[in-house]
Amino acid sequence: MLRGFVLLFVICVSVAGSAAAQGKAPAAQANPLADFEPYIGGTWVSERAGRDGTAIRTERVYAWTLGGRFLEVREKSTGGNRSSSYFAILGVDPSTKALTAWSFTSRGETFFMRRAEADGLVFLSIGDGPMYRMTIRRTGSNTFEEVTEIQREGAWVPAGRQSFTRVAP
Repeated sequence: MLRGFVLLFVICVSVAGSAAAQGKAPAAQANPLADFEPYIGGTWVSERAGRDGTAIRTERVYAWTLGGRFLEVREKSTGGNRSSSYFAILGVDPSTKALTAWSFTSRGETFFMRRAEADGLVFLSIGDGPMYRMTIRRTGSNTFEEVTEIQREGAWVPAGRQSFTRVAP
């Protein structure tokens, strides 16, 4: 379920309208998604060992969609004993004005997350079920790390870590 959660969250970006024509998102002040601009372009790859030790390869693509008003994330993981896909749309929730991710997995799971901090890409899960926190941090111009934690007895406990490298700019 955690793997599906991570997959679901990460797949959000495609370009349309004038933003697509220019390959850029609207100006930062007009778009709270501007922090994702460095992730646009190419395919991001993570290779890691699964719980059973088998190799897992994850490919993720971020793209602007609907004139740069939303970010689309698509992810596919293969290896281990199964493969999975993830799709997410990030945008501003009109009722809360918060940057929100609506995520879906190939296993039929759905997840919702809301940006938790103005500085940095830190998101918290919304709704029933366990509370997750996901932090995305750039480690270089073509690398980033994604850390997922779960809240247990009031404390954040590590639940997953992936390092991604852009392989096709």
